[in-house]
Parts: sequence; C-alpha cells; structure tokens
Amino acid sequence: MTQPALVVAFSDIHVNSVAGLIPPTVRRDDGSTHRSNKGQRWLWKQYLSLWADVAKRKEELGARCVVVFNGDGPDRNWHSNGYDLIAVSRSDIVRWTVDVLKPARAVADTFVVNRGTPAHEGGTGELSELVAQQLDTLPSPEGSASWWWPVLDINGKVFAFGHRPPHNTRLENTRNNGAKRTAFARWAAYHRMGDPVPDVLTFSHVHHVEQGEHCGLEVRYTPPWKQGDAYGNSAGFAGVLEPVGAWIYTVRDGEITFKLWERRPPAIKAVRV
Repeated sequence: MTQPALVVAFSDIHVNSVAGLIPPTVRRDDGSTHRSNKGQRWLWKQYLSLWADVAKRKEELGARCVVVFNGDGPDRNWHSNGYDLIAVSRSDIVRWTVDVLKPARAVADTFVVNRGTPAHEGGTGELSELVAQQLDTLPSPEGSASWWWPVLDINGKVFAFGHRPPHNTRLENTRNNGAKRTAFARWAAYHRMGDPVPDVLTFSHVHHVEQGEHCGLEVRYTPPWKQGDAYGNSAGFAGVLEPVGAWIYTVRDGEITFKLWERRPPAIKAVRV
C-alpha cells in the first residue's frame, strides 16, 4: 500500500510589509528591533496553529508531507515607495522570510518554494531564490532552489502550481468564476497542445479563495497571510478582510480530498460617537 501524502499549499505572506506575516519581534541589521502590530500578532498566532494542525494530521495518517509555498514571501514592494515596509535591507528581508518559513519547513518532508511577483520579490524572483537556498528545498529542473512553475507527481496524481492566475473575480455575486474560467481555459490549452492535463492547478496572488473544476481538472486559489494594506484600504476592502489559511490536499488510495484551512480576521467594531 502506498503511503498517504499531504500536500499543503500556502502563499502571500509578504514578509517585511507592515501588514504581512512576521514574528512578534525581529532584529534589524543595525541592531534595532521591530515589534509587530496587533493584526500581525494575530496572523502569527494563526500561522503557528496551521502548522500544528498539519503536523497532527500528518501523524494521524502516517503520511508524508509535501509543502509548497506559492509565492510572494520576501517583500520589497516597489509599488509603495517604501512606505509600508519595515526595512529596505535585502539581508533583513531574506533572514526574516527564512525564519517565518521554518515552521512550515519543519513539518515538510519535501519543501518547494515557488517565485511570486517581481515587484515584491525583485526581478526574476531573486529574493525568493535567496530564501530557498537556505531551506533545503526541492530544486527545480534548472537547478535553482526556487521554481517558476512546479509540476509534481505525488502518489500518481499531478499537481501544478503557479503564482498569478490568468483569471480572477472580486465580486461577491461572481465568486469562483475566475477559477472556473481558469479551469476551462487551461484544460482547453492542454488539449490543444496535446499535453497531459494535471489533476490540480493551484494559484495564489489575488488574496482570496476561489475554486473551480472542468472535466476533472480542479483549480484552487490560496488564501493570503496579510492584513489590509494601503492599497486594499483605499480600494474599500478594509471592512471585508479575507480569511487567512491554506489548501490541504490529501492523496490516499488513488483519490484526492480537498480541505480549506482558514481563520477569519476579527470583525471591525463600530465606535460609538
């Protein structure tokens, strides 16, 4: 009998953003320290809870665990002119991201780092590559420690991972339509090219969950690990922050089951005036 496998996909931790995931206290290169805000402390608590739950599930199933970090880890956001960053030093950003990913790495038998948005991670995902080099990752076929497009055969099921999905929707009345369009479009493209169709495609980047399916091709978008930032607040999302979390896929006896692990941020309370 083949050993069961857990596949955990998470993303968009945005380490170094004042709205991103980071330990409660971090040291800068100059010896000074940064203390997290209230929302970041909440994020960190949920993050540790995720990996405790994954470790428990792994032990219960007697499974091996494949963890895929699906991009936007180290953040040196070019869009903000530095206003929402804790530090600008690349050495700080890389070191903090490695520390944040260590709880995930400790649970994983195989650990994969996918590259994210160049505007966050540097051109060609250079910061993600520097992070991956310190985490004993599964190397890409090109020999780099991080990937652009991991395609993994896990217990006979094929999982492919990309950071940015080709389709997306943020409207409540059309929720999941982006993933459904992606499922059809990619299924059609694979058939047009005569290539094998994966069993599961996982995307990230859009900071909300979607799921869709077409002719057996399952598509999932991962939840984020970030609070509202200046962009999201100005766009009107401050009052409807998405849950944080991860997709957990279980591959057992030739079947895949899907579990969304998520935690909802505390609701904003009205202030009596």
